[in-house]
Amino acid sequence: MEYIEPFHVEFLMLNIIGMFTGMSEGLGVENLRGSGTIAGESSQAYNEIPTINLVTCRSIGIGAYLVRLGQRTIQHESSHIILTGAGALNKVGEDVL
Repeated sequence: MEYIEPFHVEFLMLNIIGMFTGMSEGLGVENLRGSGTIAGESSQAYNEIPTINLVTCRSIGIGAYLVRLGQRTIQHESSHIILTGAGALNKVGEDVL
């Protein structure tokens, strides 16, 4: 059996989102603004065209609600869609469909 030397990979970080010079808003605000835009467009598209979501990894909070806005969802078997908020948290332990 031939021995193969492990290889080493390095990546250079070029930027950190939300840390730009002169920027007063943080990463959370940027994400919420983007998510709000996507939610608005998804809601409008729901009535105009077929909408399909593909979930390949964990989707929590606003991401889970964006998935819910679609007419159809394709979900990888190892991914999770976790709704948050008072209504969802009050149902912890119940059978939720």
